Amino acid sequence: MENFYTARVHGFPNLTGGLSAEQMTQEGALSLVVVLGSSVSLVGLVFAFITYR
Repeated sequence: MENFYTARVHGFPNLTGGLSAEQMTQEGALSLVVVLGSSVSLVGLVFAFITYR
């Protein structure tokens, strides 16, 4: 993770040289997991609130 973070930080001046396609797909997959996880937890909270009442 440190390697990915440093590559991302140092890759800002030249985005094409600093970030490879593999790191871009890793970032996309990570953001997708975060979005799906947060929506699943939100649905779980709503479901628990509805069934609790």
